[in-house]
Amino acid sequence: MRSFVRKLCRNSSSCHLRLKCTHCDDPMSVNYISCSFLGRFVYGRKCGKKETEALKLLGLKVPGLVQNGTEESVVLDCLYDLGSAENSAEGGKRLGLVVKWFFEGDPYPVYQWIPKHPPQGQGKLRGRVDLDYRATNDESTMHRALFIKKPTVELSGQYTCTVSTFDDEKSLSKTMVVYVPEKTMEMWQSKPRDDVVRVTCKAKGVYPEPNVTLFLQRVKPGAVINHLKEKVDTAQMDEDSDEMEEEEVDITTLIPLEGVNVQTTRREEGLWDVEAYAEVSERNLIEGMDSDNPTPVFFHCLLGIPHSEYSRRVSIIYFPGPSTTPSSVTMETTLDEDNGKDRIIYLFIYFLLPHSF
Repeated sequence: MRSFVRKLCRNSSSCHLRLKCTHCDDPMSVNYISCSFLGRFVYGRKCGKKETEALKLLGLKVPGLVQNGTEESVVLDCLYDLGSAENSAEGGKRLGLVVKWFFEGDPYPVYQWIPKHPPQGQGKLRGRVDLDYRATNDESTMHRALFIKKPTVELSGQYTCTVSTFDDEKSLSKTMVVYVPEKTMEMWQSKPRDDVVRVTCKAKGVYPEPNVTLFLQRVKPGAVINHLKEKVDTAQMDEDSDEMEEEEVDITTLIPLEGVNVQTTRREEGLWDVEAYAEVSERNLIEGMDSDNPTPVFFHCLLGIPHSEYSRRVSIIYFPGPSTTPSSVTMETTLDEDNGKDRIIYLFIYFLLPHSF
């Protein structure tokens, strides 16, 4: 039987078999065979009535967003409970406990730990995890977590923790995005014809491949525009407090632009450049306005990174009319090359739009 298991384990990344007990009267009794992707195996026989399910997978703690090259380490933790009677090294061994981590749907684990054996890092995590890290001092859970050193973009993706015993197996997945913020992001308008305005947004040096959306915002006549500043995930320091408060933007009605053309280019180093543009009819912009005093409109460009809450926005204010009309005021976010921190350019516009009669 043992030689059969060894042969089977050589041909498979993992195995978990249940065989009928031949020496017990209870038809629910089974033999269990389990082996790791390293060729080790656990062999045991459990006779008697089948026990009730004890394994509980309580959750994953995975950082959702990590900036490339800025963290010394991150911890991805897999929380589980074997039941109070089995939360020990001997209990874990008796249950056939195996903890595995998988990356991006690969069937071969990038990390595995069996109680009483040292943890192993493989594939993309070979040499990237601290195998001495202990999530707890409990011998049945101490090496359940991934301690990744200096995470970089190649480790961005979905992580799955699988906890298995002789009786059960449970899995949970979460995504960690390791990102590079855009080097520059800007927006401008041009008029290929008097009756058309072209709005263009461009970002350079971002990872992973971003999404870009263009919006139109109409302003009601008579409104005071004094809020033209960006909502970003940096904050403004209060003079009397060490706490940071995020700035909010007063948004009215946003209309997604139709017919947006998006072009993305991947650089040799793996970063992405993206450009999006759309053409809007001047007639649509001034519809319902006083033709002698058309009110300005805003165009917004929103850049987002998939599977994360990361976003950046730049905006321009556009004055409908002939191409000779002063047309736009631009806000943009750039990356400070000196220290890698965000530098935000705030632009405040104060004027009273005329009422239409």
